[in-house]
Amino acid sequence: MVYKPLSDARHQSLGAPPKATTRADDEVGDLPGGVFFSARRVGTPPEAPEGLFYKDGTGNVRRVRFGGQGTFTFAALDAAVSFAALGEVLFVPEVDPRSWTAMRETTSRPLPELHRLSRGAFFTALGTNDNPQSQRHGVYRLAKDGMFRRLLKDQSKGLHWSNAIPADRFGHFGQILAVSEK
Repeated sequence: MVYKPLSDARHQSLGAPPKATTRADDEVGDLPGGVFFSARRVGTPPEAPEGLFYKDGTGNVRRVRFGGQGTFTFAALDAAVSFAALGEVLFVPEVDPRSWTAMRETTSRPLPELHRLSRGAFFTALGTNDNPQSQRHGVYRLAKDGMFRRLLKDQSKGLHWSNAIPADRFGHFGQILAVSEK
């Protein structure tokens, strides 16, 4: 009997060939489970906003989609999808880290980028007291009613929006996100 190692090219599995990965795919693969991140998929124009994705505890990556009544769904990605660029890991807390209307914190003039947003737009930002070098951006939305809200996650409610946030509480604008409607 002759021993033939499985690594021998002549004895490879008859299944589908392994998917070619990009550097961004490897970066996404290295992310821990349970994180939200922004990224651009292969085939998306470089000037287009990055999408919002979630990597669950089992390592599956899902695209975050927004529904009409403020609900969210997580759409599974096709196995053939590759990432062209990983944006940043985003901070989606379980509870609102501050009471925006009651807390006395630094206020500033509303950022010019906020005035250019269309209603319904998703974006990343930091509060006026957050340090841009040490904090991860939160995910926000300019709602149809003209109020800013932060994306939160909860074990029982799932993803939901915070109470309204005054426009003068933002200290740094990150980027616009492409979040598709379901």
